[in-house]
Amino acid sequence: MDPYGYRSLSDWTFFTEPGAADALRGLTMDVDPALRRIRLGCSLRCGGTNELGHGAVARMPFSAEASDWERAAVWLRAPEAQALLERVAAGHTCEVLWSGDRVGRWSEDALAALRALHAAIAGRL
Repeated sequence: MDPYGYRSLSDWTFFTEPGAADALRGLTMDVDPALRRIRLGCSLRCGGTNELGHGAVARMPFSAEASDWERAAVWLRAPEAQALLERVAAGHTCEVLWSGDRVGRWSEDALAALRALHAAIAGRL
């Protein structure tokens, strides 16, 4: 697997960035259901993009300090993970404002599936 590249998960795209957490950056999972994209990597511990602020993208931090994302990548291909991803996508709507900003809305089921996805990946770090 290419640790710097995209991988196709049926119609989801999965991107990993190797790295370790430090004082400014922590390990995170970013999920964008509208684009059907998952990113696992390091992100700033505070701040973010408009897409995060408007709910188009969900960012969830991990408590681990370092990771080889390989175990998570393998699990994301499993039927259990694919079912959670489909629940996330089914319960998320996204609209584009006149400004170009994307605004997302999440159902309770999509949020529950997102939490289950995060917990399963956290257990594999």
